[in-house]
Amino acid sequence: MLEEKTYSISELAAIIGGSSKRQAIKRKLERRHILYSIQGRGSKTTFKIEKIPSPFQEFCMDVLKFDKNTDFEKLRNLYYYCLNDELFMAKPDEEKAMLLEDKGKHISRQTIAGYERKLFDVYFYSKSDTEFIYYFASDGNYRTAEHEEYLEAWHDYWEWKEQTKKELGNLRYVCARIKLKYGGFPRKQGIIQANAIEMPQIHKLIALTNESFEKAYSE
Repeated sequence: MLEEKTYSISELAAIIGGSSKRQAIKRKLERRHILYSIQGRGSKTTFKIEKIPSPFQEFCMDVLKFDKNTDFEKLRNLYYYCLNDELFMAKPDEEKAMLLEDKGKHISRQTIAGYERKLFDVYFYSKSDTEFIYYFASDGNYRTAEHEEYLEAWHDYWEWKEQTKKELGNLRYVCARIKLKYGGFPRKQGIIQANAIEMPQIHKLIALTNESFEKAYSE
């Protein structure tokens, strides 16, 4: 991650990506509104990074590989709750979207899934393949469930599907019947676990997220 210190031209190019040419680096820094000074020439050129307006954004771009056009306000709001509240992090995306909406911070379920995927891509977190959260979801409605009820719903699904397999449109009928009985369709999601090896970077992201969030909502 880019920090407020002095870099050689090759070091800086490796962090921000792209060309190691002086002008190319200058353009990238200026597009990010980063204040800097330069000394030396050629391969001995050094850049002193003097001010980074949004360290959270820089971390997300440099470490998590987010595009510069990302809505970093939405991203920060999601990460603030995910990284600080283990119960929130464990919830299915449908419920996360509803809880954020209640807080006046709209983020779609699809966007939540995409933003969370970045944390998995760099192995900060992973989803358990042995421990799950079970729930029912339909048309924006959501409720948690016990494993037994989840299994019961799938038992009903296959039994009713077998009973109506010769009827036209049977799948639509079965799904409607499942939703009527259980209030939604049965789903499960692996419990999210932090990668111990990446804890220093995770703690850095948490600190930057909290700093950005608290600054935004205290002004």
